[in-house]
Amino acid sequence: MELTLAEELLLLALKDEKGTILLSASSGLHFGLAGAALMELFLMKKADVQDKRLAAAGTAGPKDPILNEIWQAVRDKEKPKAIRFWVEKYGRTNKLRNRCLDRLVEKGILAREKRKVLFVFPGNRYPTANPRPESEERLRLRRAVLDHKPVEPRTVMLLSLIQACDLVGEIFPKPEKKEAKKRIKEMVKNEEIGRVVAQEIAAGVAACIVASTVASCAASG
Repeated sequence: MELTLAEELLLLALKDEKGTILLSASSGLHFGLAGAALMELFLMKKADVQDKRLAAAGTAGPKDPILNEIWQAVRDKEKPKAIRFWVEKYGRTNKLRNRCLDRLVEKGILAREKRKVLFVFPGNRYPTANPRPESEERLRLRRAVLDHKPVEPRTVMLLSLIQACDLVGEIFPKPEKKEAKKRIKEMVKNEEIGRVVAQEIAAGVAACIVASTVASCAASG
């Protein structure tokens, strides 16, 4: 079953049984999903990165409605905007996350269940309905990092986002985590096709996460 980078990232950030976002990923996931969409556009040759700025490429947008909406927005700018601008734009709301959740439900990978937040406010949770896609994803990512063999750019980009969103520990147990982080950093650095894109977008995601965390701490203080 084919999944987008954003959908793959979201699966890793969800608790399988509870269907809620992992605490470790809660502050950075929205920005990570935005970064995943930008990377997807690059892989589809619908976007390019020059001087840390994102520009639309191609004469027609992607068939995927979510990616096409972002491609249209990038194309409509008179001058290319910095990567961080787009990561912030699409990472400041729940819209992208909710649309990805809806698609995973449509594909039969997640279930949607009603729940009460704080026993009062209505909401949804998304427990796993079909564990196979995520299991296969985890196995593929582990092999990519631990086997020390050539890896396709798409997988390297996903790993860069996993690291930026603090999800490495969801794939690698504690004894492997430090080495896995080191290996992922090397993979991103050495990957030729999408190296600059992966580094710049992951850096934009990380910067947004830090800024958001600082702002939250300041508000609570």
